[in-house]
Amino acid sequence: MTATAERVLREIRQLPPAERNEIWEELRHLVLDLSAPSATDLPQVSNEEFEAALEEVTGCTSGSGSLERLLQDRQRDRDREQSLLQSRAKDQGRG
Repeated sequence: MTATAERVLREIRQLPPAERNEIWEELRHLVLDLSAPSATDLPQVSNEEFEAALEEVTGCTSGSGSLERLLQDRQRDRDREQSLLQSRAKDQGRG
């Protein structure tokens, strides 16, 4: 925090409670206005651009069997985990 901000904060702390509450309300509105971009501030992306970006990042698109690939990947993960658990159980049984 800058020296100026620290000085202002000290001054605010010395104010009567009613004035501090007014300042708090003003600061709250200021922060909300700064932190919430409107929909017009956000970049607009077409469905085609979104699908292309999704394909680039994940190799999947909504119309290309991505759900089936995802389910197959999850099944392979479950099979691997099951195999690992069975292997550990066998090792523990021997030891």
